[in-house]
Amino acid sequence: LDQLERLARIEPGSAIAGHLDLQHVGIVGHSLGGATAVQAMAGDPRFRVGVNLDGKLFGSEPDARLERPFLWIQSDLTQTAEYTDTRDRFLASQQGRATLLTIRKSMHLGFTDDPSYLTPLGRDLVGAKAGMGSISLADMTTMTGDAISAFVAPFLGVGAERSLDEVVVRH
Repeated sequence: LDQLERLARIEPGSAIAGHLDLQHVGIVGHSLGGATAVQAMAGDPRFRVGVNLDGKLFGSEPDARLERPFLWIQSDLTQTAEYTDTRDRFLASQQGRATLLTIRKSMHLGFTDDPSYLTPLGRDLVGAKAGMGSISLADMTTMTGDAISAFVAPFLGVGAERSLDEVVVRH
């Protein structure tokens, strides 16, 4: 964020210089990126909202008190005790500002573009073994994108088409 704030001075010809609203910033990450989202929010109050896509927490991250809204989206995969213990500790420390959402029939790599490399038959045959699940890339992208948009929009000062409850019911 510091670099983006300096962008107009450093690169005045940049296509995005002067077009960023750095007063309304959120952070989203998958896997290790989800843990990074927690760490970034813990260290920088300019992030108003955060999302973790199926990321395991490490070190002191489970004890972080963000005091801002946070959405934890996880796969339907049976999680390890370490994953659930650190997740539950983190969510409890958010004092009601965190939401947990599980995408049924999903797996960890389903949050990436990996499912695009398999046909529907391939996802059914090897999706689980490959850690992708049986949900198509289009459906997974729509579900997670709609959920993230519905959750973060009110905290970033933009209107959402639907609430998170409406998105979850629809899918």
